[in-house]
Amino acid sequence: MPSHLRLHLAAASLALTLALPCTTALAASSNMIATAPAVQTQLATTHPSTLYMHAQKLFEQGHKDEATVWFYIGQLRFRYHLLAHPELPADGEPAVMDALNATLGQQINEWAGGSIDHWVAAIDQALDWDARHDNPLTPKDQYATQLAEIRTGLQGLRQHILDNADTIRAERVANGLDNR
Repeated sequence: MPSHLRLHLAAASLALTLALPCTTALAASSNMIATAPAVQTQLATTHPSTLYMHAQKLFEQGHKDEATVWFYIGQLRFRYHLLAHPELPADGEPAVMDALNATLGQQINEWAGGSIDHWVAAIDQALDWDARHDNPLTPKDQYATQLAEIRTGLQGLRQHILDNADTIRAERVANGLDNR
């Protein structure tokens, strides 16, 4: 990975560690997000890579369902940001997102697939959270068409998971993975 990408990821991780402490409490069964509201407000103003780092921190602390929600919030916002800014160099932010999806994404999706109900709920909560929070990095009103396209894609993934739930469960068993 080029040094400027490593620097970007390190800066995002450091910002998360210093400025965004992971404050969680028991979440209601219908809401997987337990991150403190003040931290959520701060996260809404950050670069999407910071959302991935928040998801990683939660996952490492054992808050795997909440990490799944934050991963999908980060992915939604990063995909949207990139679609709204096609002029970004391929070896910059697009490469960062690819690296995050290839590493953290694989780990979280493997966990998420173990419970179809929780996976779908995480996507629903990610879509809901994004709809309720402004996005100053990539203003929603300025790039409404791109946002609609990305949200439609995530809704399509949600539907694909529901439509293929039995197949997903069977493939997990065949691959030695647990279903919860």
